[in-house]
Amino acid sequence: MTPATGVRTSFLERDRMVERSRANDSGPFDGGAGIGFTTPGCTAGFGVRDADTDAGYVLTAEHCGAIGSPWHVGWNTNTGTGTLVGYAVDSNDDHDTMIISTSVPDDHLYVGGQHDEVRAQVVGWTEVFPGQLLCQSGYTSAGEIGGPVCNLRVDFHYDDIEDLVEATQLDGDEAARGGDSGGPVYAVNPDGTVLAAGTTTRSAGPGFGFQDFATARDDYGNLVPATAIASTCRVSFVVSDSWGTGYAAIVTVYNDGPAINGWSLGWAFPGGQLVQGHWNGVFQQAGPAVTVTNENDNASIPTGGAVNFGFTANGSPGTPAPFTLNGTICN
Repeated sequence: MTPATGVRTSFLERDRMVERSRANDSGPFDGGAGIGFTTPGCTAGFGVRDADTDAGYVLTAEHCGAIGSPWHVGWNTNTGTGTLVGYAVDSNDDHDTMIISTSVPDDHLYVGGQHDEVRAQVVGWTEVFPGQLLCQSGYTSAGEIGGPVCNLRVDFHYDDIEDLVEATQLDGDEAARGGDSGGPVYAVNPDGTVLAAGTTTRSAGPGFGFQDFATARDDYGNLVPATAIASTCRVSFVVSDSWGTGYAAIVTVYNDGPAINGWSLGWAFPGGQLVQGHWNGVFQQAGPAVTVTNENDNASIPTGGAVNFGFTANGSPGTPAPFTLNGTICN
């Protein structure tokens, strides 16, 4: 009973709060959660959507299970029940990628232990390149060390039927553990948000093999992380060459909104890099902040069109973030 106050009072019934963690996730479904037919056997990679159809999926590893299999989280061994994420609808055996259909993919991934809600927001995806430092946030590793495995340095990209990427854990620690398969591999932005880089495939001590997100896009179409950012632009940042003291990068800006006549792209470098040379754009840099504006001959970007430019910089390659086009944050 509430006391009589003379003030009109109304009551609103809300859904009961439920616990969320890697071990007991609920929709919308996050990366880094333990998933399986019943009890966890693998790790959810990223919540993704097909940008052309808006269909939702969870990305993980193909070797975890067959097409048509049901995937659950929060399995209760006493009752034999759990929360259904969805069914595996497509996979690529050579690339070790698989997508699980779900109507509620989420834009976060777990980065804490197995039984907490510590998560990071996924704001886009990144191409991978030698020297890039990444993290993997697998379910089993989270149980053993309380969080993700980081300092994974990208070494090289195989050019064979598997097309995997190999990396090394620089501290000599275990790069991944059984049950981490399919889990998210990602780059961390200076603001704590992350970029999807791929999904875990295999490991041996500090050695680490994963499938990159760009290859998953080749496998399944225009997949993008299920970010909460609604944007009219996308940016691709690709390191085209690197050497001991610097690197070269190609930046492509895609316009998904109204036609643009005159553009300005801005970003912040993550590690003190300085632009040394550039082409197809007018560059200005102040500290880590870089602004690139159009040349006279590439000022227009039609709807569905793109423009690209390049630069060289000193220091180690790093993925800038966030990118803003004429003030709008891009995916």
